[in-house]
Amino acid sequence: MTVSLRRPGTLDLSGQSDAGLPSYDLLQDEPQLRQWLAERGEVLQLRRYQRYKPATSLVMAVELGSGPAFLYGVSPVAAPKLEKLVAKAPVGSVLAVDRSRLLLLARIEADRDLPALKDVPAAAADLSRDGSRLQTGPVTTLVHKPQRRWVGLATSDEQQVLLRAYRAQVLPDAVARYRLARSIRAGSAQRVIATSPRHALMAVPYLPGRTLEQIVLADAEPGRSSEAALRATGQALATMHARPCDPAAVPVAQHAWPAATAQLISTLLPALAADVAEILRRLRRTQPRPNPATVCHGDFSADQVILSTDEELRFIDFDRAGLADPATDLAGLRAAGLRSTHFDTVLSGYTTVRAEPAHLDWHVAHARLLQAADPFRSARPDWPQLIADRLRVLQGEW
Repeated sequence: MTVSLRRPGTLDLSGQSDAGLPSYDLLQDEPQLRQWLAERGEVLQLRRYQRYKPATSLVMAVELGSGPAFLYGVSPVAAPKLEKLVAKAPVGSVLAVDRSRLLLLARIEADRDLPALKDVPAAAADLSRDGSRLQTGPVTTLVHKPQRRWVGLATSDEQQVLLRAYRAQVLPDAVARYRLARSIRAGSAQRVIATSPRHALMAVPYLPGRTLEQIVLADAEPGRSSEAALRATGQALATMHARPCDPAAVPVAQHAWPAATAQLISTLLPALAADVAEILRRLRRTQPRPNPATVCHGDFSADQVILSTDEELRFIDFDRAGLADPATDLAGLRAAGLRSTHFDTVLSGYTTVRAEPAHLDWHVAHARLLQAADPFRSARPDWPQLIADRLRVLQGEW
């Protein structure tokens, strides 16, 4: 069966207005957003991330000239929630409230879902290991996914550490998955240095070096250094997959079915709704028998692989590690943008340790659909065209 995007030259790829969300048009129009911020004394440097619930809410992480912040727009039904957030925000953290649009602009300290952000220095001072406090210096925000996760860089005991903030109920699971990866020496996984359950905060070592993504991008054509790193990545991943474990003692890796992504794309770009629905139906019809489960990274991509300054290959970010079909790790790596020639080199390293998992093509298609809305989630200004392009690549390869 072939699926083709309908009349690609005539598709209307413009974003759709959301009558139930007064801030939607402003947040999706970067020039208009820049003007709105300028009127409030702020300069937009970068839109980093957004999460959208149609007719309900849209939250966006931004980098302003004055530092990291977030915008939170809600529907009229949720107006009381917005007012509660404003009322309970730390003093000085709310930068602006546009009540005609039901839109809040605030510093990260106002993100009530991540308790560590209310006072990052105090949360960092509460980090403990073996009964003693972990002393840290100033913290720089690296990643903020409002209401979900935050990552910052700090210095402790003359070494750099990553501070990872979660929602309170999520921290224990994240710590358990990091410790699982460490227990099986998964790609020289990061250890948990310290935790603060009260602030839902965890510290892990910062691993200086280059990501596999950076190594590959530095080579216009596959070169000796990138080929060695790609092959070593495959070998390290296969070694992790080959580690024996007690399935009863290992949590299941968190892998979503792409129905929610398909629905989001259909809402954002109605012209693609029929095509994405057909792709989803095909995935359901052709879903294969799973491979035997192994311990997997759970969110594997080229930016989760670090070649350290001492030339040691390591994996990072084990929040989603657990038992899964090993094809999901390989598929995630391929779908996240690794070229076919580079991926073949990874596979050549992988198969020196264990056999390639069956049904890899299906898993790559599954991962491509899961990731198809990422240009929107990362708030790229050209996200409509990028989403359409991703769907065409999926259809052309599968």
